Amino acid sequence: MAAGTQQQRKRARRGASTRSGQAIVLFAVVSVGLLGLVGLAIDGGQALLNRRAMQASADSAAEASAHMLAANFRTTGSPASGLYSDTDISKVVCDTATGSQSGGSPGLTCATDVTAYYTDASGQRVAGPVAVGGGSIPSAAHGVEVTSRDPAHSTRFVQLVGFKTAQEAAKGTSTFSAVQSVDVTQPNSGPWVVWFKTCNNGVEGAWIKIGDDVVFRSNQFAADAACGDPAWGINGNGFKGFLKFEDDCNGHPNVYQQGDACSSSGNALGQEPTQNVVNAYNNQTPLYLPVIDSSYKQSGVNHFHIVGFVAIIPDSANTNPSSPWTGKIVGYSAKLPNSGCPEGQSCGTPPTYTPLSIGLAG
Repeated sequence: MAAGTQQQRKRARRGASTRSGQAIVLFAVVSVGLLGLVGLAIDGGQALLNRRAMQASADSAAEASAHMLAANFRTTGSPASGLYSDTDISKVVCDTATGSQSGGSPGLTCATDVTAYYTDASGQRVAGPVAVGGGSIPSAAHGVEVTSRDPAHSTRFVQLVGFKTAQEAAKGTSTFSAVQSVDVTQPNSGPWVVWFKTCNNGVEGAWIKIGDDVVFRSNQFAADAACGDPAWGINGNGFKGFLKFEDDCNGHPNVYQQGDACSSSGNALGQEPTQNVVNAYNNQTPLYLPVIDSSYKQSGVNHFHIVGFVAIIPDSANTNPSSPWTGKIVGYSAKLPNSGCPEGQSCGTPPTYTPLSIGLAG
């Protein structure tokens, strides 16, 4: 009986020892898994932060480059020449993407970690493809694609489970486009116009530009917007900045293009899409409006000369007609050299940056 009991005790001890060994192995396996998960969280989080920084810098570099192409277009009518060369754009891409300018990704080397190509208006690479920094800007360029790649770097924790290095990459593309016409029935537009020069406290200034505050509707449009310019030929307050819907002298109602346009009436507030102004202000999205440099009245019809288009952000959601409606210019487009005003009126000398351009889309 005693011998049997002793054998049972030995078997019990061997069983406990086996279970203890299994627990140690299981704990080791689980520990490696947990360590892998913790490492993935830490290294993965760092990789996400790196990629976000590179994405922001790639987007900034692409947008800055598109602005430069647009500036060339404004100056010469072609993005291929003007204020900025391919070398200038290449430097901006490099400085912005690598951190030489605020917002870049420090630690990147331009020659090895950043690539950039010119794109067309649709965002596709210009045939070739044509790299930024290659010596010239293609005439078809309407934007730039920038790709940043972080150098391969050692991981901290996940290398324990086989991932010894990691590399992040990001791509940003930005293009510009020229607006040639606006449909004033669309929610991002409206039947209002902007005078081609600034007007501050009754004093007419220079040609409008990005950043200027302008009047786009007023019961005293001739004084508040046209500033008494001799090129304004509509007497009194017969025009308040509002073009009548479905009324155009060139056979394309509602769609206003460069050249002459006309409007017989339509100043009643109830006919205006005031919600467009409210939405544009609340969402901080632009309204696209025609720019005029002269007007005259003939047989009871108001005639205007459209020289381009602007994108404005309204200064207020208040559409009470008793006060002028104003907005800040955030873009301008497709301005042709002044070809003379209706009825021989002098509209002044056009600026040197014709034609204009508008619109940046990431």
